[in-house]
Amino acid sequence: MIENIQKYLGTSAVVLLVANTLPLICVLLFDWQVFFLIALYWMENVIIGLLNIVRFFTILFLNKAWDAILMIPFFTVHYGMFTGVHGLFVVALFGKNVPKGGDNFMDVLPVILDQPGMIVAAIGLLGSHLVSYFINFLGNGEYRKATTQQLMSAPYKRIVILHITILFGGFLVMSTGENILALSLMVVLKIGMDLWAHVKEHDFSV
Repeated sequence: MIENIQKYLGTSAVVLLVANTLPLICVLLFDWQVFFLIALYWMENVIIGLLNIVRFFTILFLNKAWDAILMIPFFTVHYGMFTGVHGLFVVALFGKNVPKGGDNFMDVLPVILDQPGMIVAAIGLLGSHLVSYFINFLGNGEYRKATTQQLMSAPYKRIVILHITILFGGFLVMSTGENILALSLMVVLKIGMDLWAHVKEHDFSV
């Protein structure tokens, strides 16, 4: 299976698949609550946003896309607000039974990071997106065709549908008592959607 994915979708897809199995391992080994799983995926949104800023700087310097000078702060504020509101919803909807010192994501963040396996899983997702940046955006020359308008909308296209599905799946998991099978199915669904988004984003022919 791994060989077929690498053959048709490339090395970055294999790394994506491996990185996305880490949350599944954490669910099975450490009995994660649904909140911690969704919190990890929220942190992945932050990673996606930060690397999108790196992409802006890439086309600024390599493509001489001077409008990126204005778009970088605009995207940072816009995406930052979007991610912040998303984090509030995650805490309000799924973090009620988690010990915390406040009602926003930053107050709960120490508890999240202290969860067994969380930092390793987050580093895995970061590594996956870094590999995609170096292999696809730089190595395959995607930066040459990239525009500031495309980069402005790209993260939203990837995460909005995915996270609507994740939130919906989170409610279903909570309604079943947060059993391991339901959480595992949620991770598998996320992996499938991530691979689909990867194909769409990098225009692979399959």
